[in-house]
Amino acid sequence: MANTRTVTNKLRAAGFPMELVRGNGYFYFTYSSEGVFETESEMVYRFNDLSEVEWVKRGEEFGRKVRRWNVGAMSSAREQG
Repeated sequence: MANTRTVTNKLRAAGFPMELVRGNGYFYFTYSSEGVFETESEMVYRFNDLSEVEWVKRGEEFGRKVRRWNVGAMSSAREQG
């Protein structure tokens, strides 16, 4: 049966240093790697309102977004340095 742990494990197996966490009436993803910490909320009340596939898809999208931000920030820092 799918739960936050199984989604987290799938995201980590795909190379995303992330966790899906249950908040108070919503869920959120955390991304933590090499000094980078980001979160993104998912305004979903019950875990089963989305399929496991949809949870993983949303997590992967967030993980790719964070990586793009990091690459852009590092490029800007090098250009300014």
